[in-house]
Amino acid sequence: MTPDSADNRYKRLHAEGLARVEPELLARLRHRSPQAFKELWPPLLETLHVTKTEVAQKAWELVRTNILAARGLKPRERSIKDAHVLSLGGKVSSDGDASR
Repeated sequence: MTPDSADNRYKRLHAEGLARVEPELLARLRHRSPQAFKELWPPLLETLHVTKTEVAQKAWELVRTNILAARGLKPRERSIKDAHVLSLGGKVSSDGDASR
């Protein structure tokens, strides 16, 4: 394999993995919800060609758009951390109240 073909293969696998993060997250939460982020990301990294940061960014995007809820978010937090508990549905504040 030439360096160029390896780079192209990596780019292709990475793009495919990024496209699958959202459906995989949602499928795992449909199967079992709620779940701590620290339980969700390791299998995604094994399955997809992505980083933990990319999974956290996609989870944050889904929380911001009220597709997922995140328990344990502090008012000024702008990223998903291992301790946050994710579930399907609207955003949840640090005190546990829904803020749709």
